[in-house]
Amino acid sequence: MASKIVKMVLKLDDKASPGLKKVGGEAKTTTGGMASLRTGALAAAGGLAAIGTAAIASIKFLEGLADEMKETVNTFGDMSGITGMSTELLETFDLMARSTGSDIKKLERGFVTFGRGMSDAANGTGELNHLLETLPMSFNPAAFDTMDEKVLGFIESVRGMESVGDQAAAMTAAFGRAAIDLQKALNTGDVESYREEMERIGFVAGPEAV
Repeated sequence: MASKIVKMVLKLDDKASPGLKKVGGEAKTTTGGMASLRTGALAAAGGLAAIGTAAIASIKFLEGLADEMKETVNTFGDMSGITGMSTELLETFDLMARSTGSDIKKLERGFVTFGRGMSDAANGTGELNHLLETLPMSFNPAAFDTMDEKVLGFIESVRGMESVGDQAAAMTAAFGRAAIDLQKALNTGDVESYREEMERIGFVAGPEAV
């Protein structure tokens, strides 16, 4: 991993790259260019020495960042397996939650509760099934294929309810105690807008992030 990060640092630092490019180019020549290759290597070394401390600090920072990113992606992968939701949607909810001072870990239990509620509703049992039968909301779990679609479809249906009290009851029945943090996250904007902004700035979600 360290070698990859070194390449990243050198790529970012224009001071070092000219010398290294010279070495790379001369390395492709015949053996008659070995003297030039040695000169180019020394020039590159000088460039690296010039950025010395800054480069080392950058390498250590990027190594730590890479390790943190790997751990984070693993966390979302585990959550995806537990909740049935995609890592992309979980990461989107994480960004939304962080804007309120919360995070995905506080929402995870709510998504697990929702998944169980959906399973019970499919069998005609459970609190969520009772809710769907009594509250004025247009949500049919059978109309959605994936858990992502069910979560977003349910939230959209709740937003369409006129009574704030009914909305709160629906969110609590579906997501349990996590409903409060989830509602705060949803109040910051809609999921699609967050996804578009993530794409605009080049944020990579899911397994492709590492």
